Amino acid sequence: MSKNIVQITQSDSFSKDSLPKNEITSDRNVTNLKVLCGTKKIVFISLLLFLILALFISCAYLLHSKKAKTPLNKDELRNEKRRASLQDKLGIQNIRARTEIPRDNIGGGTSSTRTSTSTGSSRSSTSTSASTRSSSNTIPGASTRSAQVTTSVSGYERKVLLVSNYVSKKTDYPNKISPDVMYNILRDMKKISLTILDPYDSTVNSKGINYLKTFHLVVLDFVDGGFNLASRFPNFVIALMQYIKEGGALFTCHDQFDETHDRYITSIAKEMLQLLGFKHVNSHGADGSVVYFDKTAISNSFFVANHAIYGDSFNIAYTHQTYSRYDESCTTCKVILKFNSNGSNSQEYLVINRPYKGKTLNIRAGHSYGFTEPEKKIFISSILWLLYEM
Repeated sequence: MSKNIVQITQSDSFSKDSLPKNEITSDRNVTNLKVLCGTKKIVFISLLLFLILALFISCAYLLHSKKAKTPLNKDELRNEKRRASLQDKLGIQNIRARTEIPRDNIGGGTSSTRTSTSTGSSRSSTSTSASTRSSSNTIPGASTRSAQVTTSVSGYERKVLLVSNYVSKKTDYPNKISPDVMYNILRDMKKISLTILDPYDSTVNSKGINYLKTFHLVVLDFVDGGFNLASRFPNFVIALMQYIKEGGALFTCHDQFDETHDRYITSIAKEMLQLLGFKHVNSHGADGSVVYFDKTAISNSFFVANHAIYGDSFNIAYTHQTYSRYDESCTTCKVILKFNSNGSNSQEYLVINRPYKGKTLNIRAGHSYGFTEPEKKIFISSILWLLYEM
């Protein structure tokens, strides 16, 4: 053979088996490492997804628990109270025998009226019996909650019952018709829902405690000589006293409940006078056309404002005390105005009281039909005190 030709022998060839063992092992390790890395990555991703899912479930559970424990907001609480109040009053909603004064039809002189009488009014007469007079602060068999004077009016709105014959002009005596002053004051108050009850209507005596409890305030209109309610409608006056004890408010004026001599006055009228902070006597008392503030007694905002405007005294229409005087033993009363700046409290002109859970105000105005402008402002302040002073 030529020397340039290399002869390939069997010993020069190679195979996998002929590779060194260290080279084969290295190749296997690289392959196993790739497989191992892929497995770990899958496990890590799975674990991460599991943690995210668990966190999402926990957040959802906590959010649901928070909603379940969140208290009712103010509107929801108010709605709950209204529903509860409505349930308590289902038994008295039909007792609505009254003369309604539509605000659109109210005028200065005459007014159209709308009367709605229900069958429930007959039940109200039975609810005020002699046993009511002897009870103190609650009606027998009534729960503490239902015994309170409550209405379903929200905000600053108030329901007022005005006992007046100004609209109907009906009267048992000549020249004994209520003037229009209190009627116009209540009519012009935008937050007042006004109901008129004629004091000479024979159905007045059937108006019981449940009827009165639908109002925030009862006003007995000005009239010289009073309406003789205690002698003509004793059941109504008994219910009115119970209404005050349970949290109601009452405005009274000249000659109401003390319009007669001791020989003729009834025991019910004397009880009402005591509730107002008075005791009955047999002669007229102080009189005048000027009244004076008792500066030590005017601690509430409404009468303080009047004192700031008018000073220590102001003019009124002539009037006088009737057959009653301020009861010095009354610990819940205050004499706001009197006929003599240096006189005793027994020369009172305006007295406020907080008997039991209620409020009362008596003013000696009403002997005449004319009133001064400062006097009218005092009437307004009296109504505001009864409705809003806490």
